[in-house]
Parts: sequence; C-alpha cells; structure tokens
Amino acid sequence: MSQELKLALIQSSLIWENPEENKAVFSKKIRSISSDVDVIILPEMFTTGFTMNPEKLDLKEGIRTLEWMKELSKEKDAVLMGSLPF
Repeated sequence: MSQELKLALIQSSLIWENPEENKAVFSKKIRSISSDVDVIILPEMFTTGFTMNPEKLDLKEGIRTLEWMKELSKEKDAVLMGSLPF
C-alpha cells in the first residue's frame, strides 16, 4: 500500500533584503496551513529576494534562518524547504 506525499507550496511578495520581516510573513503563512502536509516549499531566496548587495546582509543570518526553519519544521512535523543566499 503506497502513501500519498502531501505538499504545500507557499508564494508571497518579498520584502527586499529584510530576512526578519520575510520570516515573520512566512511564519504566519506556514502556521496557517490547516491540513496535514509532509513537505512545505518556500520561494527561492525567500528571506532576501535576489539581492545584488549580499555584503549588506549579516552572514550569521543564514544560521538564524536555518534555526527558524528547524523550529517550524518540528512545529508542523513537516520538511521545510527553501534556498538562502548565505
């Protein structure tokens, strides 16, 4: 007997080069997913947009974002996927 893999794709406008605000927006969207899903997929470069100024971003932001992703992944009991510029 095979099981179905349930995916949630999240799309949103991004707040340019503002990881904290973007994570706040995506936190609300992720927590609002009402059905049981196995994988949650975020947009490419979901924390910053396609910045041409990576030097403006704190290198530690990548670590903070990964910790944020791990916390939400545990909370939703789902894989959380997204790409980071760090």
